[in-house]
Amino acid sequence: MAKENPSTKKVIKTEAKKIEITGGPSSSIASRKKVTGKANFNLPSDFTFNSDNIKWILISLGIVVLGYLLMTGGHNPRNVFDEKVIYSFRRLVIAPIVILGGLGLSIYAIFRNKPDTSSTSSEAN
Repeated sequence: MAKENPSTKKVIKTEAKKIEITGGPSSSIASRKKVTGKANFNLPSDFTFNSDNIKWILISLGIVVLGYLLMTGGHNPRNVFDEKVIYSFRRLVIAPIVILGGLGLSIYAIFRNKPDTSSTSSEAN
């Protein structure tokens, strides 16, 4: 058996590759987002509802309140039951239709899409 010279050792260089894991339950949302010089706060373009959606939601809320106001009213003297006032067409038919219309408008306002400004600017070019 020949003795090896201890000063001559074989050195193997390896390069470690960095692997970026972006999925999985332990990863944070910030690591999955590509940050391009933006601050960590929501810009107005990042909000779920824009001003147009909020305008339609407020209009629908006003219509629902109007329906409830139509359902109230009618003055009876004490201890007198007047069927014409309690079972009026306005209270039984018109007011529920107005309330349901306001609720339908609020559903429309919630599901309404934002206007896509990026597609209109790319089509112009």
